[in-house]
Amino acid sequence: MDAHHLPAYRLLLKEVEEDIANAQAHLNALESKRAEICQRLEAYKYPVLSLPNEIITEIFSQYLPEYPSCPPLTGPGSPTHLLGIYRLWRKIALKSPTLWRALEMDIENADAELANSWLQRSGSSFLSLNFDFEPFGPQHDGTPLLETILAHRKRWEYIHFRVASSYDAEIACISGEAPALVEADIASWGSDADWEAEPGPTSISFHNAPRLRSICVGDVRFTPQSIPWAQLTTVVLYYVAMTACIPVLAQAESLRYCRLVFKDISGVSQPQGVPLTLPRVEILVLLDPFRPHDPDSENNVLANLTLPSLQKLEISGCLLPYDNQNSVEAIRSLISRSACSLRHLRADIGFYTVADWAAAFPNIHVFHSTHSVIYNGTIWKLDDYWEEPDESGSLDSETI
Repeated sequence: MDAHHLPAYRLLLKEVEEDIANAQAHLNALESKRAEICQRLEAYKYPVLSLPNEIITEIFSQYLPEYPSCPPLTGPGSPTHLLGIYRLWRKIALKSPTLWRALEMDIENADAELANSWLQRSGSSFLSLNFDFEPFGPQHDGTPLLETILAHRKRWEYIHFRVASSYDAEIACISGEAPALVEADIASWGSDADWEAEPGPTSISFHNAPRLRSICVGDVRFTPQSIPWAQLTTVVLYYVAMTACIPVLAQAESLRYCRLVFKDISGVSQPQGVPLTLPRVEILVLLDPFRPHDPDSENNVLANLTLPSLQKLEISGCLLPYDNQNSVEAIRSLISRSACSLRHLRADIGFYTVADWAAAFPNIHVFHSTHSVIYNGTIWKLDDYWEEPDESGSLDSETI
């Protein structure tokens, strides 16, 4: 480089340094502005984050299915989904016992450790439990899961347990005191395929259960002494002999809703049977979905019933006399004897038309029922069940 170029380079360096200084000043101004914006953003509190923990817990509760329905174990709609959204929300969710009080598991997701985690988080809350204790097979041992559930039996409020067909051990464990129990649904896993088989020798039994109001038993033995029948408002018994029903229903003085699915009606369907008065029953469902209409049948399961409060009746045609006129007369006799105000009648009326029965009962809403539903939870207690089904027959298509 020639010496005569030095002044020019010195001038150029000065200009570059001035540009750097100006750029640095501009950068400093931008950084100062950024800091001010960040400060303002950090000072702002989103309304949801300023809510008291109690309100956030209530919002979380509304996010879950309404208790006693059980949420999924994972994913949207599950309390575990809330744990990965925001650190504060995770802390609140883990300290909110009511979010963890409803738990459902079946053979596909049975996990005693996970169940124990939920139950520990539920604190002292009453519980809604839906468990399938079907045979786990040699590669699965259901004992730890059952033991986990049993450890919290004093908090059981709603239980839906399905046990193996060789269920005696499970029934013996489930039976016992249940001080918080409101609703119990106990069914044998063999109910679908083995409906004609006799239940095992062990009876389901609950004592010290002052809150118990609803019992559903499917192909599991029970006795007049094993359940506090007098305090129940809902009784559902399926795959049951009618001779087993009479002694327990005779005790059910508070009963309002009753659903019986028979597998044997012998001995109690004739006029000489045992009279039974159920003074408070409003809804009665009597089904025998496996028995065909018999032209020689003189069955009449209504002959010995008196139901003063009856408003809704569903009945399989095979439980009535085969002859149409005698079937109509059986229902008329029930209404007259009971002095009840029957408003809805669902019936499998065989070869006779709904129009015939509607003409016989002009003040009663009558429609045909196919009885394809065997076990359908509580849908039979809903008003929609007692209206004409839509073309899809949705009310009659829900099976076990």
